[in-house]
Amino acid sequence: MKKLILLSSLLIFGCSNDDNIDNSEVNLIELLKGKVYQKEIPGGARYVYFDLSYLGENDIGNQYEGWTCYEKYNDSNESLDCFLTESISSIDYGLYLQWYTDTIINTPEQFKLDGIYNQTWIITKDENDIISIEHNYSFDVDNGYTEMSLEEFTALNCL
Repeated sequence: MKKLILLSSLLIFGCSNDDNIDNSEVNLIELLKGKVYQKEIPGGARYVYFDLSYLGENDIGNQYEGWTCYEKYNDSNESLDCFLTESISSIDYGLYLQWYTDTIINTPEQFKLDGIYNQTWIITKDENDIISIEHNYSFDVDNGYTEMSLEEFTALNCL
C-alpha cells in the first residue's frame, strides 16, 4: 500500500511539473506569440501586438508572421483613437528564421527574423522581461516594452 501511495504521489508531482512549463526553456518566438507589449512615448503609448504565427517551411526556410505597432495619444481636449503605425508582416517582408544570413537565432532571450529584402529584426527580452526591437536599417533600438494583458489591449479598440 505504501508503494502505491508513493507511486501515486510521484505521478501527481511529475504531471504537475509538466503543466508548469519553465518559460526559460521556451524560445522567445513561442513566448511572445499572441501577446501585447507597451511603452510610454511622448504624449501617449505605443503598443506592439506579436502575431508570430508559424507559416510553415518552404524552399527558403521556416517562415513566420510578424507584428503590428499601434499608438494612442493622450489628448485632454478630445479622445483620439488607437491607430496603426507599422506592420512588419510576412506578406511585405518575408520573415524567415534564416534567409540571407548564416545565423539562426531562436533562444529564450532572443530571436532574429530575416526579410527577403536584406532586412533583419532582432527581438530581445532582458532579465526584467523588457522587450527591445532592433532593425538593421535603424540606428536606434526600440526598447522599453513591458507586457500588458490582451484584454486591456482589446479595450483600446486597436485591432
